[in-house]
Amino acid sequence: MNLEKLQEYFTDNEVRIGEDFIVNPPLYYTSLYDAYKHYFLTFRDVKETMWFKMQSDKWERKNFTFQFTGNNENVIFTLLSFHRFFELFLKDILGLINPYLRGKFPQKESDIIAYIDGQLNPDEVPTVEAGDTIKRLLAVFKYYKDRPEYTQIKQYEFLCENFFVNTFKILTQWRNRILHNGNKLMNLLALDYLVSQRVIPLVNQVIEIQGENLKFDKPYFFKTQTGIEVINEILKIKFNIDDFKDKAQYPQLRTAILKLGHFKEIGRTAFNDDFLKRQNISYYESRYKNPISRSERFAEAEKQAECYFNTHICFCCGIKSLIVYKDTFNDTLLLKREIVNYWAKCYHCDYLIGSEVGDPFIFGITKEKLFT
Repeated sequence: MNLEKLQEYFTDNEVRIGEDFIVNPPLYYTSLYDAYKHYFLTFRDVKETMWFKMQSDKWERKNFTFQFTGNNENVIFTLLSFHRFFELFLKDILGLINPYLRGKFPQKESDIIAYIDGQLNPDEVPTVEAGDTIKRLLAVFKYYKDRPEYTQIKQYEFLCENFFVNTFKILTQWRNRILHNGNKLMNLLALDYLVSQRVIPLVNQVIEIQGENLKFDKPYFFKTQTGIEVINEILKIKFNIDDFKDKAQYPQLRTAILKLGHFKEIGRTAFNDDFLKRQNISYYESRYKNPISRSERFAEAEKQAECYFNTHICFCCGIKSLIVYKDTFNDTLLLKREIVNYWAKCYHCDYLIGSEVGDPFIFGITKEKLFT
């Protein structure tokens, strides 16, 4: 089978968004959902050991490997997905002025003529690379500054500021390193700084503008069923890159990163507790009646577990399915004393946290302590 026939087959089996069906918000928001999903999961990957690493005052690069455990999937897809969201969003902004601004200049003579004549379908023109996209965007804002078309993009002027430009360039650099090299990866501390202090504030600005213009709501997982504003709480957590080199800032920095981790875990559960689940419907098992009741029965059964401690209404999903466990053992080697460990798990939204990263109460998340 030759290449032409193979390409024809795949063209005949395309799903053509915008032609076969319309989506709102735009398609690139699926990448945003993926980005948040994987970012939230990065705390789950490290929470068993993260607290131990952060006790030291030697915050050197080699001491903070990319995921502490060797699992890199969620770091990779966080970076790739946030980058794809921004790249496609920027091309969407270029298209507001002229759809041809998204594409590369054609090479074939016949296509050049059709392009200049405005007869070449802009959707058939390959789009520019990410690095060229940001350069073209900056040029467009400058060129159209005093023209009537500028009103279509004026509200996105923050895209020309260094804060956005530099953030997008960092994302692009790491996207390229991951796809074309692969022997280096961002560690979790750097990822937390990039995403919580730079990416999420920018995403929020985009959503505020597009949500108003295109009439769509914020993603459901921005807020838990019980009303915890996950993203707004993350936006309140502040630290900067200079803090990582100043030992005097380490206590505050530890608190900020651990608090961020707690809200990443809450974000993960909010993502699990999807729109239908919040309506007591199981998406992949729609014939099952009352899945909430099943979660509560599972939690009730755990009262028979040897390490069962008590039961709570989950502060994430609002279901009486949050079990606290307690385990006690004698450390005869290192600390020479009895050690008590607590952890909590919700059998509905899958919230899971251990006392080693601090009680949620300490961070003002719950009204009462989970762990005694």
